[in-house]
Amino acid sequence: VNPRVYAKKTQSKIELAVFKELSAVLPGISQSIRLYNPYYGPYDFGSLERKKLIEFYGSYWHADPLMYGPKHFFKQKNMTASLIWSRDSAKRTYAEVRGFSVYVIWESRWRKEKAQIIAELRAWWS
Repeated sequence: VNPRVYAKKTQSKIELAVFKELSAVLPGISQSIRLYNPYYGPYDFGSLERKKLIEFYGSYWHADPLMYGPKHFFKQKNMTASLIWSRDSAKRTYAEVRGFSVYVIWESRWRKEKAQIIAELRAWWS
């Protein structure tokens, strides 16, 4: 596996704001980390040197289970919530079997518990 950082990736306003906050407290964090696999897009943030990746799961695009049931159909993605969860799980597993640790931030939790998440990430990152 020859991972690379990709600068081009469409990111939401909240994802960009999260990165700005995390970059102030997590040394060496980068955006858009791609592990070579044509099936999965880049991971949102991380560090190749530390072998740590952070995924920011937006409530709609990742079908927050606190908001959507498994059979909910997302027209823009043309798939059900359960399929979205399955794909997200496979993407995390792909990184983990290659020795990366993956931390997931749900948008709904970020909005309510930002300070707690930042504290958890600081401990995890070191």
